[in-house]
Amino acid sequence: MAMSRIGVLRFRLDEAQAELERLRASSFVTAVPSEEYERLQSENKLVREESDRHYQLWVNSQADLEKSDGVVWTLAVENTHLKAEVTDLKSMADRFKAEVESLMTNPTSRLLRAEREENARLKAEVERLTKAGDNMERAIQANGCDDNGDWDDNEDAMAKWNAAKEGKQS
Repeated sequence: MAMSRIGVLRFRLDEAQAELERLRASSFVTAVPSEEYERLQSENKLVREESDRHYQLWVNSQADLEKSDGVVWTLAVENTHLKAEVTDLKSMADRFKAEVESLMTNPTSRLLRAEREENARLKAEVERLTKAGDNMERAIQANGCDDNGDWDDNEDAMAKWNAAKEGKQS
């Protein structure tokens, strides 16, 4: 678009110069009033300035276009590198998934899982026995004596129970 405008301006400039030269060459030059001659010179100058301005705009746009091409090329290279990195990361994730699956089916992993399950079962049993012992202690305190009516044996049993709960030897 800018180039076609420049072409039109250059054509008009060439026409004006050709007309000026024709008038100078003919005897009509002497008959042209000085105001007309000045007007033509002024118009010629304006057309030349406008043409030069449009030409500079075109040159600048060409430089911007070259810069844009460089940026596009840089982005295309970076995009290619990023795609390769994504592919590498996907491959690494697949390897990790396979390794995890291998570890989960490994006999050692199964043994660890079984030990964890046994540990959880034992913790639950300890908790149940602790609650039962606490309930037994409360029942003894509420009744005050054992089946034989002996309070001393009950105090000794409660002391041993409390010591055992705290991890002490009785």
